[in-house]
Amino acid sequence: MYASVKGGVVRIATPESLGSGAVIDARGLVVTNRHVVGDHDLVEITLFDGRTFQGRVAKRGEGIDPRTSTGRPKKR
Repeated sequence: MYASVKGGVVRIATPESLGSGAVIDARGLVVTNRHVVGDHDLVEITLFDGRTFQGRVAKRGEGIDPRTSTGRPKKR
């Protein structure tokens, strides 16, 4: 299973945190947990192959730690 999904796992970084997320569609939409992005609007997204992009937080969910959409990454 890992081999089939590893390309969709991303690293998400802000000045205060580091976490993971997942690409959920062919256009590059990434989701993660709220604690990963905190109050930041911009995040750095690193793909499995090492390419790095800037992502903008598009939507934050309600509750304890719902998924957060980081939008579609833009090449840095």
